[in-house]
Amino acid sequence: GKLDLNPYFGEMFEKTCRWFITKKFGMFCGRWWHKDKEIDIVAYDDSKLVFGECKWKDNVDSEKICKELIEKIQYVEIPNNLKNHKKEIWIFAKSFKSKIDQYENYVVKCFDLSDLEKTFIQNSTTTSTTEQL
Repeated sequence: GKLDLNPYFGEMFEKTCRWFITKKFGMFCGRWWHKDKEIDIVAYDDSKLVFGECKWKDNVDSEKICKELIEKIQYVEIPNNLKNHKKEIWIFAKSFKSKIDQYENYVVKCFDLSDLEKTFIQNSTTTSTTEQL
């Protein structure tokens, strides 16, 4: 049978997205799960609380992702010190069918591979390539 590397690349892509959020935006970043529900990225700084999804796919439907994420977000117990933070949805994908910047009352950011590449190129002059993801 054919070797399927997509699960591996999907996991590496998630790690890369978390690295991107930490490096570029200086946020604390992790993931959240509860029973069968999982959110790839939960990140925050002094003012924002970000819920994110990483899709190692092309032509991602950003509205569909937002809808699914919002359903999961309601299960997250947000700590008191983050309750008043501005909530945003960030979606990472190889490419998008269409990028949106708003969904219901959330600000939405869509990052594709070219957006991530720009950051890697900017960072490559200042960080070592052996850095742990």
